[in-house]
Amino acid sequence: VFKDDENNMWVSCFSDGLYKYEGDAFIRYVTFKGQNLNFPISSLSADKKNNLWIGTITKGLLKYDGTKIEPVSNPELRNRNILFTYTDRDKNVWVSAQDKGLWKYDGLKFTQKLKPGTSDFHSMTQDSHGAYLINSSMQTLYIKDGKTELIEGFSGYNSCIYALQGDSIFLGTSTGVYLLKNKKVDKNFKIKELDGVYVLNITKQNNKILFATLGDGIVSWNPNTKAVEKYTVGSGLNSNDVYSMAPDSNNYLWIGTGRGINKLSFNKKTDKYEVLGNSPLVIECNQGAIINYKSSMVIGTVNGLIRCQTNTSSAGKIGPHIYLDFIKVFHKSDKKKDIYITPEIIKGKPQTLTYNQNHLSINFKAIYLSNPDNVLYSYKMVGVDADFSAPISSNEIEYSSIKPGNYTFEVYAIADGKASNIERFSFTIVSPFYDTILFKILAFVLLILLIWFIFFLTFKAKERKKI
Repeated sequence: VFKDDENNMWVSCFSDGLYKYEGDAFIRYVTFKGQNLNFPISSLSADKKNNLWIGTITKGLLKYDGTKIEPVSNPELRNRNILFTYTDRDKNVWVSAQDKGLWKYDGLKFTQKLKPGTSDFHSMTQDSHGAYLINSSMQTLYIKDGKTELIEGFSGYNSCIYALQGDSIFLGTSTGVYLLKNKKVDKNFKIKELDGVYVLNITKQNNKILFATLGDGIVSWNPNTKAVEKYTVGSGLNSNDVYSMAPDSNNYLWIGTGRGINKLSFNKKTDKYEVLGNSPLVIECNQGAIINYKSSMVIGTVNGLIRCQTNTSSAGKIGPHIYLDFIKVFHKSDKKKDIYITPEIIKGKPQTLTYNQNHLSINFKAIYLSNPDNVLYSYKMVGVDADFSAPISSNEIEYSSIKPGNYTFEVYAIADGKASNIERFSFTIVSPFYDTILFKILAFVLLILLIWFIFFLTFKAKERKKI
C-alpha cells in the first residue's frame, strides 16, 4: 500500500494487478496507460518528483510519471523479480532485484549499492541516525557513511525491523525477536514468550511494544515492567496469524490477520487491550500492508484493499452501564432447594451459602443504547480466577463445584472502546460440619480418648489376671 502526494492510494495484490483508490471507489488496473499490468505487483514507492515506482514479479521495475508507465531503462532491473522498493528520508528509491543485488535511484540514475550475495535482500529501514539496516534471509547489514557492516549473533529468517530511539533496533525473525544495540545483539535481552515464535510485524503503542506473530497472536511487552500479555483467538481475534498492525488517530489498534481484520481498544483500568469487533470479510491480510489514511485504516489483503472508517470516535458518548440481573443457586442434591438471589439481595450484605449450594449461574446485563450489539463482557471470580476473562458476548456465566471459602464475583461491560462500572457480588460458602476445624478438634480429642480407653481396659484386664 502506498499514498502519493496527491492523496491517491495505490494498492498491489500479489497475483491480481494494481489498484488505485481515489477516495470514492476502487479502480483495478490490468491495463494502464497502454501497459499490461496483469501480473503480480510486489511493491510501490515514490521518489522526490512523485514518480511512482512499481515493483513486479517477472516484469521488473516500472515507472509511472503521471502520464505514462514504462519499464526502467536499466537492463539489470528489467524483466526481473523485484523483491522490494523503499523510499528513504531524502526520497531516494531503493530497489532489490532477485540475483541483481540492491540499487539506489537518486533522481537521476541508478547505482548498485550492494552486489547479490548468497541470498537476496527483501526488506530495509532507516534508523534515527540516518543509517540503513538491510535484511536478507539470514543476515542484517548496517550501512552508514558508505561503510557496510554485518550484524551477527542471531538465528532464523529475518522478517521485520522496527527502530526504537537512538541505536536500538528490534529485529523480528522466524525464531523470535532480538534487540540490537550499537549494531550488536544484546545477549541479555529475552522475551521467553517469543522464543521460537515467528515474528511478522512490530509496533509501539501505549508504552507497550506489540509483536504480531504467526500462530501465537499478539504478544504485548511492557519495557518498563517487563510484563507480557498475549492476545489470541481466545481473546477475540479472528486468527492467531497476525500479519499487520497500526494505530489510528483515536488510539485504536487495527490488525490484519489470516482471517480478516480486528480492532482493539486499550483499557486503562486493566492496562490491557480488548477486542472490539472485526470485519465480516474472512480474508487473509498481507504482511505489513496497513496504513492510517484520511480517517480510515487502509489494509492490503491477498485479494485487494479493505478500507475501514475510524472517524466514528466514541469521544463524548456515554459508556455502557452494567448491573447484576439475578443469580441462581443450585442445590447439590435437592432441586426444591434451588434459590434465586435478586438485585435487592445482591446489593445487600454478603450472602452465606451452604456447601451444597456451590453451583451458581450469574446473569448480568448492560445498558448501552448507542449500539447494544457491540457490548462485550469481562468477568472474574476473586478466589477462583487469576484475572478478568477475555471479552465475551454472553451475559451469563456458571461456576460449579466451588470449594468452601470467601469469594467476590466482578464483571464489567465494554462497548466502542468504553468500559462500564464494575459490579460485584460477594458470598461465602460454608464448609460442612465434618470439614470444620471444630469438628476436626473434637474428632482428634475423641480419638485420643478412645485410644486411652482401650489402653485402660487392656491394663485392667492384665491386673485381673495377676490377681
